[in-house]
Amino acid sequence: RFCRRDSRTGEAAFNNSRNQKVGQDVGYQVRLDSKIGPNTRLAFCTTGILLRRLQGDPRIGDITHVVVDEVHERSIETDILLLLLREVLASRKELKVVLMSATLDAERFASYFKEKLNREVPIISISGRTFPVTEFYLEEALRRAEFKLRDGDVGTKKGTRKNTDEVASEDPLQRTLSIIDEAFVNLDLIKKLIFAIDEQEEEKDGSILVFLPGIADIMALVSRLSDSDCLWPVPLHALLSPADSQKAFSRPPRGLRKVVCSTNVAETSVTVEDVVYVVDSIRAKISGFDELSQSFTLDEQFISKASAKQRAGRAGRVRPGICFRLVKKATFEGLRNLDVPELLRTSLDRCCLTVMSTLDRDPGEVLSLAVDPPNPDAVQSSLRNLSDLGAISRSSAGSRELTALGTHLAVLPMDVRLGKLLIYSSLLGCVDPCLAIASAGLVRRPFTDPSRKLVFNWGKSDLLAYSKVYEAFRSAKNAKAFCETNSVSRRTMNTISEGVKQFEQSLSDAGFSTRSNDSSSVTQIVKAAVCAALYPHVVRVDSPEQLYRQVVKGSVVDNSRRQPRELKLRLRDGRRVFLDKESVNFSENVLETGWLVYNEKIRRGGPGKDGKEFLRDSTMVSPIVLLLFGGDIKIHHERGIITVDDWIQFSAPAKVGVLVRTLRKQLDVLLWQKFADPNMDLTDHPVLKNVRRLIISEN
Repeated sequence: RFCRRDSRTGEAAFNNSRNQKVGQDVGYQVRLDSKIGPNTRLAFCTTGILLRRLQGDPRIGDITHVVVDEVHERSIETDILLLLLREVLASRKELKVVLMSATLDAERFASYFKEKLNREVPIISISGRTFPVTEFYLEEALRRAEFKLRDGDVGTKKGTRKNTDEVASEDPLQRTLSIIDEAFVNLDLIKKLIFAIDEQEEEKDGSILVFLPGIADIMALVSRLSDSDCLWPVPLHALLSPADSQKAFSRPPRGLRKVVCSTNVAETSVTVEDVVYVVDSIRAKISGFDELSQSFTLDEQFISKASAKQRAGRAGRVRPGICFRLVKKATFEGLRNLDVPELLRTSLDRCCLTVMSTLDRDPGEVLSLAVDPPNPDAVQSSLRNLSDLGAISRSSAGSRELTALGTHLAVLPMDVRLGKLLIYSSLLGCVDPCLAIASAGLVRRPFTDPSRKLVFNWGKSDLLAYSKVYEAFRSAKNAKAFCETNSVSRRTMNTISEGVKQFEQSLSDAGFSTRSNDSSSVTQIVKAAVCAALYPHVVRVDSPEQLYRQVVKGSVVDNSRRQPRELKLRLRDGRRVFLDKESVNFSENVLETGWLVYNEKIRRGGPGKDGKEFLRDSTMVSPIVLLLFGGDIKIHHERGIITVDDWIQFSAPAKVGVLVRTLRKQLDVLLWQKFADPNMDLTDHPVLKNVRRLIISEN
């Protein structure tokens, strides 16, 4: 039997509860780690593992039962798994598939399978043995905590100020309700509410579970509660080791009440059995995709009613419980009923890679069979993106196939461009700054005053500036003073730190080295990794004629009188674009190499000719980097030039093009070898040494 779970924390908790060594009757399998023995009868695994089993054995003949838990979450991999299991069931009637969820639209999923199988699909409802949970909203939470806000306080809505007489005559609780920003996670309110629960409830054996959107909020709340002599705060999130996460399931020290501060990992993946009280921020970090800028997003948002119901249910496991939802009841009633399927709200780049790596079938054909099929145009757009990125190519027969790079990107749980950045940072030995760049790219700009970015300008690159400010923040003796001096959001920097840890773990799990060498401080090397990730997001910089200044022995170049607006930035089709005002390059009057790569393009000022396109997060790159990590190279012997993708043009001897082609082929071979052997050490490989030497020369 295979049971699909997404959390190693959940597997550890399950096996610990059985007091049995992992790998006997019960085991687990995740990428690069397996605890399954010859006598194992029940295996927990990730969705990706089961998808790979289906690729090797489409009938999964050695499996008798498949249990897919938390189907309502509607992740891309879960939806793909369901459509594949539906295909298997059509030919294996003896296979038992169980879909589980406390908030599933059961009728809809039953119809989905019935349509293919032409037989009834039973729906089984289990009431369970949970106790009733009393649900309170923001109004009651404010009253219990005796929490009040004044105009202008942190956590209030903008534009709510009243004159002094009006405020004086208004009830403080009602005033707080009218000005509080429900989208703001107010840790001061949560802290006061936790103390109020502890004081007002005589029994100390009931734990409090607090749902927060991210690790930064969790660690901040744990820190605020740590000085208490009546509480035992512990964190719970996916990055904790099994040993550290075990504290959440342990009994607290005598006389203390346990407070588990958790992400949505405690919503479904694990169960803390002694929880009696739930404090729910009604917020979570949800992945999405911005179609306009073609960029991946991870935004803090309100959760669905289905997720809120799951969270509240955690309070009724051992006795009647209480759940405090930190939004007004009217706000809660306006939330969406169910989570939006990931197939319909995020980029399909990774989804197409998953389909191709596990099924070797056309993604458009496969995804049209999903419970909620995505728009075919979105599928084609993603396939074009993957081709531009170098993750897929056309075979001699005309069909699409994964490249060496694509095989690696398929197993990295992140946006494909971020994945490519980290892969090449590992190959080039500059992991540390690129981890910071990748994480900063998710949370957007850390500066509250964009002009302060210039202080950290490194190599005429916005992205490298983010890595510099993160490095300075990490080494600062007083983080609070550093953030205030440099107009940096401390909360954002903590979130970046959280992302760095997640990305480092993912890169390590994929078998790539996370060690940095001297290359981490070499500007050209880091910018090469950035270029590899962002290509073909390239613009040409057209500069006016050089300005000269007379000196005693003649004249020298002097461009100090040139205005930044004289530089013209052109896309491949010749359209002019502009730098965002927050860019470190906005005020530059010379961009020596003549080329920039950028992270995203946004339009302002209306559609068509009425608007202008602006580039965010630009990086100046050298010609050799574009040759090494760009698109298709053509050598024009008679003209003495080399072109990349038929538009990026350099004057150079033909032997340079031949050399670059050879190195690129050798890099591709290395990536295939690395995929076959994840433990292969490429740190000092001669091909990579030559690539690094060539990049540094920029000649």
